[in-house]
Amino acid sequence: MDFTISGVTSAVADGLRADIEAGRVPAERRVHEDRGAPCRQCLRVNEPGETMLLFTFQPFRGESPYAVPSPVFLHAEPCSTYVGRELPAFVREGGLRAIRSYDAAHAIHDGEVVPAEKVASTIERLLDDERAAYVHVHCAVNGCFTFRADRA
Repeated sequence: MDFTISGVTSAVADGLRADIEAGRVPAERRVHEDRGAPCRQCLRVNEPGETMLLFTFQPFRGESPYAVPSPVFLHAEPCSTYVGRELPAFVREGGLRAIRSYDAAHAIHDGEVVPAEKVASTIERLLDDERAAYVHVHCAVNGCFTFRADRA
């Protein structure tokens, strides 16, 4: 099964940046000397010297008792939203991922924790179930929301 990966939309990211700038959303500004902070909009890891925003994000687009706030990074400067079929490099390079499917009412339907090499096949398997409306992928260690996946 083909699926599409999407980062945080430009509208949401721009709103978050504005809320952070206005002090409505608490955030830390971090200039990283090394690579390693993946932006949840463009789904690429920062370059050395880039300023990143670290804050708590709610990735759900609907109401759900399963909605869990998550720490995420976002480039301080606007970037492009990633939408595509290829897993981001930082996901392919390693680490455990918690992959959860949700039904149309935003309730958890199924889930699994897998290593990097099984992320794509697990997303496909979970979306193969007609009861699954979409999938969220999180870092299994830090709990950080990584991206959303939908049927292509």
